[in-house]
Amino acid sequence: MGEPQYAVRAEDYVALEREHVEFIVEGMIPRPGLTLLTGAPFVGKSYLAVALAQAVALGRPFLGRPTRQGRVLYGMLESELVWKERLGALQSSGFSL
Repeated sequence: MGEPQYAVRAEDYVALEREHVEFIVEGMIPRPGLTLLTGAPFVGKSYLAVALAQAVALGRPFLGRPTRQGRVLYGMLESELVWKERLGALQSSGFSL
């Protein structure tokens, strides 16, 4: 019996056979799964997350990709003042809340 393999080369991982994968956002967010949106401060993560949440809640395309409509829970870790400011900015830009 060989040594257990703890690392997999990227090429081998991509080539693995997989069962059909269901997506919430086609080719982007698998179901089931966990997706983490990260990035530097003030690059638009919160705005992107709100747009994503709305697209999934309404079953509308997101960034040109089809979505599977479903319930959404949006957790925010910002203060109420920051949240109010961001929602106001979205409304001012024409985003329908």
